[in-house]
Amino acid sequence: MNERIDGIQAMIKEAAANCRGRKIAIWGNNPAGELIRVLMMYQYKISASICVDDAGHGYSEISCFPPHKLDDNSSEYYVIVAVGYRSSVKERLERYGYEAGEDYTYFADCVKKKRDGYFEDAHGNTVTGDYSDLDFCFLGYDSKIVIGENVGLATSHIYAQSGSLIELGPDSMYLDSCIYAYNNAVFRSGGSSEFNRLYAQVYDNSIVSIGEGFIGYSFPGKSFIIHSQPDTSVTIGKKCTFSYGISIMSQDGHSLFDVKTGKNINSTKEISQSRSIVIGDHVWIGFDVSILYKTNVGSGSMIGANSVVKGNIPNNCVAVGSPAKVIRRDIAWGQINACEDIGICGAEYIALTSDGESRE
Repeated sequence: MNERIDGIQAMIKEAAANCRGRKIAIWGNNPAGELIRVLMMYQYKISASICVDDAGHGYSEISCFPPHKLDDNSSEYYVIVAVGYRSSVKERLERYGYEAGEDYTYFADCVKKKRDGYFEDAHGNTVTGDYSDLDFCFLGYDSKIVIGENVGLATSHIYAQSGSLIELGPDSMYLDSCIYAYNNAVFRSGGSSEFNRLYAQVYDNSIVSIGEGFIGYSFPGKSFIIHSQPDTSVTIGKKCTFSYGISIMSQDGHSLFDVKTGKNINSTKEISQSRSIVIGDHVWIGFDVSILYKTNVGSGSMIGANSVVKGNIPNNCVAVGSPAKVIRRDIAWGQINACEDIGICGAEYIALTSDGESRE
């Protein structure tokens, strides 16, 4: 596995070469494990038979067995380890009778330096800051995770492929959150923020930037979803408040073609570069709102529940519906319910609506 290729591709290639008719077991109930399952079938027509992981590392509701399912079964299963470095994983596989390469592949098993506040592997990936509560996995080369001071990472996960950068601002909390940064992707969040059930897929060469003072509320079964198409950007200003069930999509999710010409009409690099999303400062998004590409929401505005937003929404207004339309202008909003003092909105966010603030 000396080729400098994507870690997932390296594991898939090694598994296809060495499984020799054995069933494939994925160690990792997580986004990386799901991607490996799909690519194994698509590229090699090999289906993964089982998933194993430790309790507490669950990501999806697929059937997942405890690792001892593999014990003394190396003649039946070849294992792809789709988790970050855990010394216990390698120790258990060897105790179960598995030999590296011959019976399993583990791209992340290459720690170079590991101490409080710093981690580095042999693939050039690094973590700086307190990562003690973070479950992270590097699946490529030369990526960086930078964690600010006093960041809580309760039951949260970060997956990074090659050349990506994840920066988490200080004095923030990430609860039940997952960030997956693909190749050359950037995810940045400002300080003093609170994320609940964030699920961000930051695809190749895309950028997600979230300003300081962000608040994201939570509700069982409702996530805050960001999917950034390759070569696009999602920008969220400072001091925004998002209710539960929000989705931000700078993509369609699949390729669309013109049958007559055979050309891609929705996701070429040129098209994608025009599909970014900008949300201004101090914007309030109601529950179950979808925000689509080519959208700009001006500062100080509020988007009503269950809306679908695409296009330009000016500053200091209320917009609702599908598609969202402005129903009231010249408003300001504050965090405290039933307050009679407009000053709680913040002087910098008390303004008349100006259609000139929005832009394509």
